[in-house]
Order: sequence, then C-alpha cells, then structure tokens
Amino acid sequence: MNWQGVAWSQVQTHVVLGNGRLALDPIHAVGNGQQQVARLVYDISGPQPVVEASARSIFLPLAVVQAWMHVAPDMHGTVQLVGAVSAQGENAQQRSNTLAGHLGASVVDGSVGSTLLRRMLGPQVPVKGQMPIRCFGLHTQFANGVAHIDQLGLESDFLHLRGQGTVTLATHELNMQLAPQVLLGGASASSSLHVTGAWNNPQVSMAAAGDGRFGITIGGGGGDDATSCTALLAAAREGADGPAPTTVAKKASREEKIMNMLHGLGLFR
Repeated sequence: MNWQGVAWSQVQTHVVLGNGRLALDPIHAVGNGQQQVARLVYDISGPQPVVEASARSIFLPLAVVQAWMHVAPDMHGTVQLVGAVSAQGENAQQRSNTLAGHLGASVVDGSVGSTLLRRMLGPQVPVKGQMPIRCFGLHTQFANGVAHIDQLGLESDFLHLRGQGTVTLATHELNMQLAPQVLLGGASASSSLHVTGAWNNPQVSMAAAGDGRFGITIGGGGGDDATSCTALLAAAREGADGPAPTTVAKKASREEKIMNMLHGLGLFR
C-alpha cells in the first residue's frame, strides 16, 4: 500500500462485524523500517456512536492528519502516532467534547512553514517558505473538551522550541507557554512567550521567566541536537521505537540572520 508518499507492506487485520459494532483488531503493517500495530472500533449499538482507536505505533502522511484536524498544511513529512483515544457522539462537536485519552505525535527530517512559525512566535520571524526541522514532538492528554499539551518541541539548525499548555477543542482557544531558543554559534539566546487567543489569530506576548522577571537569556551552549531530539522523540513516542533524525553538520551562523531572528521573536527592538 502507498498513500501520499507513505508506504506499508505485510498489511493485515482481523475484522469482526456484528450487533452494531465494527472492530479492526489488530491491524499490522511494516513501514518506515518499523513494525506498526493499531486497533480501531466503531460501535453504534448504544445510544450514541462510540469510536475507539489505539496505535503503537503507526506512520501516516502528515498532510492527511492535518486535513482530519481541519488545520492548514503548514508541516510536511511523515508523522508517527502513538496512543489511545476514544470519543462518542453524533457530530464533530459532541465527539470533541467527549474526546478522552492520550496521543503522541512526532516527525523527523520534516519541515515547518513560515506561516505557522509567525502565527505562534510573532509576525516578524525571518523565515521564508519551509524551514527544515530535524525533529518535532508533541504529547497530549485529552479530557473534558480540552487538549492538555504536556510537551511540544522542535529542533532546527538555528531554532529550538519547547512548550506546553492547553487548547480548547470546541473553540481552538490557546493558552500556551513557549520557550524559543535561537542558536548563536556555540551559544544561544532564549526567552519565554505566552500565546493566547484562537488558533487562527493567536496573541503572542512576553512571559515571565521562573524568577518572575521578563527578559532574554544570552549564553550557554545550544545543546547536543542528537541528545535533545532523542529525549523529545522518546516522550512523544511514549517509549515506542522510531527512526532517528539525520545528522547534519552545523553551518557557521551568520550574525545578521541571528539578529533578525531575535528581532522577530520580540527579544530585541
């Protein structure tokens, strides 16, 4: 099977249909060099339809997942999903209000669009088109109509990002704490941002650091990219196996580009 650039072999499942219940359990496949296992149940025997899905793990085209979520295709690549979720209801609103469970999503050697970066980090971020990323990781718990993001992160040649917060599923209202880190050769510059408002029109402001002060921290190494990606991906994959990002030799940073990024993140005016 091949779907939008993602291929699987040895695909097999066991299907049971009866009494208003359809179960595909288990679903097995091999792809991206990994064994993939999932389960899907659709039950209409009760007062409301119930959907249950679990994966450990599956790889899907990122464009398809973004279409399911009704968000713009700002990221490119193949996403690895791990977790278990359930929902019930006759329509999308009811299902979002009853969504429960946990889900991890990760991408290696993908890219993120400048539109998304500017929306989340500020309109002056000096990135055009797609910015290559070594890794992206997200882990979320769902309950009472809210997505509780306990980890969000990405790594690129000159930008590292970590964050956490909540998204109200019915309104797409954000309440996120983000910590962008701009790499300055062997050192770095970082600050804290607070993102609120709707997903399609977020409001970005400076946030207080752990000591209660607002500002920018300059100094310290940018960290080992391989090590930081490993920790980020392990949390997003809930311990499941997955591909490692390609190691790319770092290029010497250009002062003008770095300062533009700092201005774009609102760290300097």
